[in-house]
Amino acid sequence: MTKEIEVRHCRVLVAVAEEGGVAAAARALGLSQSTISETIASLERALDTRVIVRRSGVGVRLTASGEALLPHARAMIGTAEAARASVSPRFGQTLRIGTTESLSSYVFLLCWRNFAAHRQTSRSRSRPATVRCFGRW
Repeated sequence: MTKEIEVRHCRVLVAVAEEGGVAAAARALGLSQSTISETIASLERALDTRVIVRRSGVGVRLTASGEALLPHARAMIGTAEAARASVSPRFGQTLRIGTTESLSSYVFLLCWRNFAAHRQTSRSRSRPATVRCFGRW
């Protein structure tokens, strides 16, 4: 059976390296810590080598193999995103919303309507639209 590196492996490795630990990587990716650990274990099985070393109470560090793989992992993620974007123009556009509970029912609704209306008129733009929610209504 061929052992292959998958894009999910790369995303997790990069997150662990950038965040400095499994828990932080899990938060950053919106995954559970066990999913991060299982993905790293799967990557290590595919490569037949360790890519991270857990340090008690301090987080993790990449092994020499992990450090060697890191730039390739970033490149694989970029290639996968470019491939997806070439067939799905909306891929890669992110909308992040944060609000308090008291504002969410009124202000968020207005912001969302403003954003949705703006998106309908800006489909041909090459960069995501910026919407100012707290400007003039």
